[in-house]
Amino acid sequence: MTAGSYIQQLGYTDIQSLHTAYMDSAKDLNKIIRQQPEVKKELKNLRELKNQVEIYRKTADNFKKYNAPRQLAYFKNQFFEKHKADIEAHKIAREYIYDELKLTKFPSLKQLNENISKLAEAEKQLREELPTAREKYDALRISTHNARMLLGYKNLEQRNIEPIAGILRFGQTQSYAVKLMAKSYHMRTIRRLRN
Repeated sequence: MTAGSYIQQLGYTDIQSLHTAYMDSAKDLNKIIRQQPEVKKELKNLRELKNQVEIYRKTADNFKKYNAPRQLAYFKNQFFEKHKADIEAHKIAREYIYDELKLTKFPSLKQLNENISKLAEAEKQLREELPTAREKYDALRISTHNARMLLGYKNLEQRNIEPIAGILRFGQTQSYAVKLMAKSYHMRTIRRLRN
């Protein structure tokens, strides 16, 4: 089989178009891989914010009663002891929302739920796209390597086509690869004999 017929069998016109498709698939795969942690982090932050907003709203009444003006210190301390968990949870939620995140407008639960569902959908979509992008990348990487092997690396060097990571690199002959394989086989044999 010639390199030209192999490339045409894959559905590309020449080695350059195959290489371009390979590079595009690598960019797509990297984009998906980079987006996943960002989406997960943002989703985690929104869920934490939603949790703190819910705590803030649930404990707001007790906190207002505790901070009511013209309240005697004895009754204030007694109320604090009775509702200590709610008051402290409210203070923590308030610090998180206004001091840590520095939000000026209090977020609505409806809006938070919508944002969380959108991000969860985006995360699910990225998880579904990752295996197909990885398969496409691997197939194009192998196909590009095979086409380069059929064309011969020296021929590609003369045509100024960029190298790709593979078994052979530019400037290395096939005998170099055979030497590497023989050396690794020799090292494995020596390790086996030592054990």
